[in-house]
Amino acid sequence: DGDASIRRRPVKSLLDALFALGASTSCNPGGVCPCTVAGTLRGGMTTVDGSNSQFTSSLLIASALGRGDAIILPEHLREQPYVRMTLAWMRELGAVVHDDFPIRFHVPGGQRYQAFDKTVPGDWSSAAFALCAGALTGTVTVTGLYPDDAQGDKAILDVLRQMGSRVDWARQDTGGKDGTEGGCRNVTVSKTALRGVCVNLSDTPDLLPILAVVATQAEGETILYGCAHARSKETDRIAVMAKELALLGADIEATADGLRVRRSQLRGAMVHSHADHRVAMALSVAGLVAADETIIADVGCASITYPGFYRMLERIGAKVSVTQERVSR
Repeated sequence: DGDASIRRRPVKSLLDALFALGASTSCNPGGVCPCTVAGTLRGGMTTVDGSNSQFTSSLLIASALGRGDAIILPEHLREQPYVRMTLAWMRELGAVVHDDFPIRFHVPGGQRYQAFDKTVPGDWSSAAFALCAGALTGTVTVTGLYPDDAQGDKAILDVLRQMGSRVDWARQDTGGKDGTEGGCRNVTVSKTALRGVCVNLSDTPDLLPILAVVATQAEGETILYGCAHARSKETDRIAVMAKELALLGADIEATADGLRVRRSQLRGAMVHSHADHRVAMALSVAGLVAADETIIADVGCASITYPGFYRMLERIGAKVSVTQERVSR
């Protein structure tokens, strides 16, 4: 079970896949939580909805511990970098996975994951908000990132470069304890004149909210497309970002699979996160460039993935006041 957001997300495809591999499953009508899963995975062959990478990743991880071999066939796999990251970590921990990526995965059963001592790379999904704040307001440096990381949201740097941002890497001293090839780096993004671009977010839909904000400050039109699955996250992020940025004065239009955004002069207003952590953080960055005060309701959700987000904004110079889960800039 989970919160209201979890209860809205369809999980029947994942439960059906677990059932095909030997588990006993049940869920509420409509294929949503609460749900129950019991028993042992015996192995077998199954398909699974590929629009959500979490389904594929969870089946891969669990199948290595099952009794028999599992063949997993994702249907139209999206968010592919997240699945590649799952495979990389499984193999790092000693698991064997045979793949014809992104169509077929063969996971032998009866395996065990090995203990490890390894530096966990910084989170590019969280770093994207600070990096975009730098692109919009001045210069921001984020530490603890890896240029060869498998995380899909590393693509934020490519997009910012395409839009005209200055991006600089510098080696970070890790005292010889760095276990990742290529080494830990600091990344600095500096404000420059931005231009509109077309960006396919099929593999990185979590970048939609913050890129929509950046697009409001780019000359011309920015088209974010290929991410209809962003409608099935904590919120319908396409509809929510179109609605909330419009309240701030953005020239923005929702499409079936993304957003069209034109350069806009944002102005302070009362907006709402809809209890979505990425929406809350994206709107907070929008507040940095909006004239007058921006008030965002229900920002406690930001702590789901980035507990120190508002402290970070203060460190880079933002005037932030958080009161009863509302934040004003």
